[in-house]
Amino acid sequence: MNPRTLITAVCALAGISFTPLSHAQSASTPAAEPAASATDSEVVVLSPFVVDVSKDKGYRATNSISGTRLNTAIKDLPMPIEVVTEEFLRDTGSTDLRQALRYSSGILLQTQNDYASAAGSFATTPGKINNPEGQTANPDQTHMKIRGFQTESVLRDGFRRQNSTDSVNIARVEIARGPASLLYGVGNFGGVVNYLVKTPETKPAQEVTFAVGSYNFLRGTVDATGPVNASGTVAYRLTAALQDTDSYTDFNSENHFFVSPVIVWRPFKDTELLVDFEYGKQKQGGIGWQDVRAAVSGFVNDSAGYNGNFLLIPGKDVKTFRWSGPDTYRDSTATNLEIKLTQNFGENLHLLAGVNHAT
Repeated sequence: MNPRTLITAVCALAGISFTPLSHAQSASTPAAEPAASATDSEVVVLSPFVVDVSKDKGYRATNSISGTRLNTAIKDLPMPIEVVTEEFLRDTGSTDLRQALRYSSGILLQTQNDYASAAGSFATTPGKINNPEGQTANPDQTHMKIRGFQTESVLRDGFRRQNSTDSVNIARVEIARGPASLLYGVGNFGGVVNYLVKTPETKPAQEVTFAVGSYNFLRGTVDATGPVNASGTVAYRLTAALQDTDSYTDFNSENHFFVSPVIVWRPFKDTELLVDFEYGKQKQGGIGWQDVRAAVSGFVNDSAGYNGNFLLIPGKDVKTFRWSGPDTYRDSTATNLEIKLTQNFGENLHLLAGVNHAT
């Protein structure tokens, strides 16, 4: 089915049936009962390996897990830590990880003539020297510069991940700058980007969104969570997104589908098992180079071509015209499976064991 037709149908249906449950309150509860209810309710002790995003207030976050691998107050960390909250992602319209980092200081998403990168006919980036993004042109969203250092050190919940299809399941993005990246076995002194995904909640909540924008932008998302059984020992979360858009440049388009179900099981008070899966399919068209330099050395993509002027076609806008035409594309499918066990043996004694498999 055409993505635009599917988005319109899903959101038209959601507009009829959608009822926000996350902020529902009972008006019939007597005023004298809350104290007794609070006493009877079970106190949930959070794992030291999990960040409580409910403490985030707008764009401000007070804790982080990326600096020490433990849930720690940012004010107690002797290193620069930046947190991009979910609310910031919403307000900036960031639909993927790369867009989420646009406003982070010290991070460059478009660079050229990168040190130690192959140049001329040996370059591997699309368009070679004619592509202004250099090494960061790799469309897997993980190539960037942090504090001047080239890096592809992107983590998903602490595991190495070199692809991110959509941001609908991202709860927050943490950037640890400097040698702290060595905690994750990454020898890059620029830093590391670690994004954390949304986890199931025992309180039912559903959200459906629909967005329309310039350049034929259409986007629909679903986010639902709640308990599976009456006791609340099993909970789920399901996030999904469908997007279709063009670009201000010729031939450039993108459409993708993404879904991520998560199940958490707490068989005992101090035991938690989490199974997290995601699947994304994306197609980008017209991803080649926009400009072509004159072949000073006789080879268009040779490094000596830096001295040549750009070739122009009469009647074409240099800002929107794409020399590579409509034939350059990237068609990808990505999956990720994470299984994580957390066990509390006593006060200040916890165990975290996990395995992650990505394609």
